[in-house]
Amino acid sequence: MKRKFLVGLFGVFLFISLVGAVNSASATTAYWSISHSYPADLVITIGVGDTGTPLWSSAVQNQEWDYSDYVDISAGDSYLYGNTWWVRMVDMLSWDSGSITAFSITDDFGSTFVSPDTPVYIPDRATSYAYIDIPPRENPVPEPSTMLLLGCGLLGLAGVTRRKLKK
Repeated sequence: MKRKFLVGLFGVFLFISLVGAVNSASATTAYWSISHSYPADLVITIGVGDTGTPLWSSAVQNQEWDYSDYVDISAGDSYLYGNTWWVRMVDMLSWDSGSITAFSITDDFGSTFVSPDTPVYIPDRATSYAYIDIPPRENPVPEPSTMLLLGCGLLGLAGVTRRKLKK
């Protein structure tokens, strides 16, 4: 009976840790929008940290006709909180200009951070940025591995107690 209880208890903790691992998958996205007469000549990059030497950056659109887009930024999730995020628009051709009309980041908990800079003017053959300062997370969520360690510790404690009771 005790063995079944311990196996069941271990199963519950394993299930909780696996559900936590599934739920911790990131769904962080960035959104940008532009107003431009010829968006195909823009090179668009999203990054975090210093614009010269970013912690993470990715070209999200290059030489296309999109005026707005949602982009997965899962590669930069470890840098999400407590850093400055930016979107860079580089106008590559002459005779046109525009603006960055919106820039926001939505984390995997549904919180949205919006750039207070927008709209930002993009001059002809120039580079413009919009920034978002994301504060550090106040209440971090425990990692799934923490639940697994807790479960294994409780299981070990139950095993030690069982041994002592048998003696």
